[in-house]
Amino acid sequence: MAMELEHFTLNRGTRLQGHGHNTLHICMVQSGDFVEVIGGVEKNCGRGAVRISPSNTIHDLFVGSEGVAGTIIEFSDRLTHGLATLPKSLLFYTDDNLRRVSESIVAAWEAEDKFMAEDAALELAARAVNSKLDKAVPHWLGEFKEELRSDTCRVYSLAVSAERVNRHRSHLARSFRTWYGRSPGAYLRAYRLSLAKQILRTTEQPIAQVALEFGFTDQAHFSKAFRHEFGTTPLSYRKLTHQV
Repeated sequence: MAMELEHFTLNRGTRLQGHGHNTLHICMVQSGDFVEVIGGVEKNCGRGAVRISPSNTIHDLFVGSEGVAGTIIEFSDRLTHGLATLPKSLLFYTDDNLRRVSESIVAAWEAEDKFMAEDAALELAARAVNSKLDKAVPHWLGEFKEELRSDTCRVYSLAVSAERVNRHRSHLARSFRTWYGRSPGAYLRAYRLSLAKQILRTTEQPIAQVALEFGFTDQAHFSKAFRHEFGTTPLSYRKLTHQV
């Protein structure tokens, strides 16, 4: 999996010393509070707090008198390698907008829309690292993202899209990667594969037809891309999910 999401609860008085994670992760606090100590500095994390931690950051954690409940999101290296900048130290936020984004991540995950959950999580990390918490995604970049998602089989052209939003294509590609952690082409391919995966899971539509519907030249091209993204073929995935 490119991203894992896990809800957690810790009882009051719990102490986790020498605690850390092997990957970049986000902790979102839903209730209660805890104190983290790193480098001798204490930081309180209460309800609504969002903490972003780089990989292998060791810290001590002490749960308050009410206990604590929240959600941990862990990213794979494959998912984060496209981000222009990664955090170098723990980042703590109580920003309302970030909290709304974190809630949308959980909602998308629970609706089994893993692509949208990853998309929102990458945006959250990018916004935090690039100190753009008080800014919205540039309107032209948001429009471009929606354009990518508006047609599932149209041939994509970065040059044409850049001209449409009145930006140089290198600036458009660089900005997109900064905010969303992927190149526009990689984002579009992953989005289409995510939609195709839902169709395979919920319908009996022929795989060759699904491939064409989502812009792939043929079933072989689709199967190769699907295996690269999800680690299995469309046929194997369909058989597995239809057995459940």
